[in-house]
Amino acid sequence: MKRKYIIIAILIIIASYYARVVLAAQRLYFAVGSIKNLKLSGGVITWRQIIRVTNGENVAIPITSANIENRINNSTIGRTILAQSQTIAARSSTDLLLDVYIPLSDLLGLSLEILNTVKTGFVSFELAGHVRALGVSVPISQKFNLDLKHLF
Repeated sequence: MKRKYIIIAILIIIASYYARVVLAAQRLYFAVGSIKNLKLSGGVITWRQIIRVTNGENVAIPITSANIENRINNSTIGRTILAQSQTIAARSSTDLLLDVYIPLSDLLGLSLEILNTVKTGFVSFELAGHVRALGVSVPISQKFNLDLKHLF
């Protein structure tokens, strides 16, 4: 009988911890950071996109994967993946490392739209999708102006 209560207590503790992490993951704040290692190789533009993730909760959150689309003017081009699993420490900010892949063939259909934005020197870019933390999908949607000076 005593063992039954111990097992129930352990399950309650595990469920409580998991619920705290899930709630914390849903409250993450994402902000666009810098671009690094921009390359054009084999018909694909790649770069490392830094996303600053702020966790205001008292529990660390392990980010295990990302399923993110790249969008220009609501048209999907290429994919973005998590460079490596990372843990967002409790009550702190961490730079999430994302690898962006855009095949040049995806840009062909957008060439007129991109040419129209060259005048301003910026392209309106969006990362939209989900990151996964302990099996829970957390939505991410970040819009920013991609400075064309970084590309050339």
